[in-house]
Amino acid sequence: MGRRLKQAAVVFIIVLTAAQFVRPERANPATDARRTIQAHVGTASRLVAVLDRVQRLSLERNRVAVVHPRRACVLADGAGGD
Repeated sequence: MGRRLKQAAVVFIIVLTAAQFVRPERANPATDARRTIQAHVGTASRLVAVLDRVQRLSLERNRVAVVHPRRACVLADGAGGD
């Protein structure tokens, strides 16, 4: 059993090493306008305005935004930080 375990470990390491050279596609998928929040809630809703504002602020500050059902807040700093 020791020999099989070593072989499995070597294969696992080889697979992990090879995976470092395979890069995923970095393009964002196309947005279907029928599946957006705006399409479901409508453009007159304050929710859309709040979500747009939270998104802009979080992108400006490099933070992660979390939208609570009653309020929008910034949860945590991003990798860049202030």
